[in-house]
Amino acid sequence: MAGPYGSAHRDGGRGGSRRGSSWSIIGSVVGGAAFALTLAKAIGVWGKVLEAHTTAWNAAQGLVGVMAGYLGGIEDLNVHALPTASYDHPGV
Repeated sequence: MAGPYGSAHRDGGRGGSRRGSSWSIIGSVVGGAAFALTLAKAIGVWGKVLEAHTTAWNAAQGLVGVMAGYLGGIEDLNVHALPTASYDHPGV
């Protein structure tokens, strides 16, 4: 709709300005490339996190295995005898 000074558009109704459309394309390409680079870095960091977790998990499992082996090899240990019946408390 035209106002008192002609067309409501800055170009006077001549079909629209194409200024800025190349910048939109360039900006989206640059933004996509930045996103791809950020994603690649994040995947690399996640791989390092998983590697550290795997190393810690394997160390913990190895320690448990060694401890179980040594505990299983204990002989001639004086241990307390386990009860043969349940405890009957007179107050309960």
